[in-house]
Amino acid sequence: MRGKKSNQSPTFAPLNPLCPSAIHVKASFLISLPTVRVLVMVLFFGFLWALPACKNQYLRGTFDKQSFVDSCQWRTSVRENYKPDPVYFDSLRSVAPFDVKLFLGTWCSDSRRWVPRFLSYSDSLPIGKLEIIAVDTTKKDAGGLWKTYAIDSVPAFVFLRNDKIIGKMTTKPYKRRLEKELYYILK
Repeated sequence: MRGKKSNQSPTFAPLNPLCPSAIHVKASFLISLPTVRVLVMVLFFGFLWALPACKNQYLRGTFDKQSFVDSCQWRTSVRENYKPDPVYFDSLRSVAPFDVKLFLGTWCSDSRRWVPRFLSYSDSLPIGKLEIIAVDTTKKDAGGLWKTYAIDSVPAFVFLRNDKIIGKMTTKPYKRRLEKELYYILK
């Protein structure tokens, strides 16, 4: 039988019979499946940390735009990455003035994505008053405004005229176009 070839593929027996989930690589390196799972999670969550973030991850309270930017210091270059659609954006400049109450979580990936985009061109819009409310992980603020405006997800943009709600946008804009969503709410 020594010179005869076998049609069967070789079977793999784990090197360590006490750890059947081990995978043997190059005869000297042993990786357990739980270790692989941990490595994958570290890589995944490391990617999340690379998103724009706030120096104080759990910022809470009420801010105007400048005090929020000073407190949070978003690390992103929005103007380079996001170009608003000029058709909708130019139309927004001519709408009647409105106020915005912006609920966000500095810990929230959607907030870290959409709020800097909104703030980057908010100066070009006819916004009367912009109030930023940073909420905790339960999506509640100390003043109880989350109840008044029925906030159940963040970010939440509440648009007001004469202290009456004219529209609300939560989480992410329709078809991922912030200026288009604003146009349909404010027109």
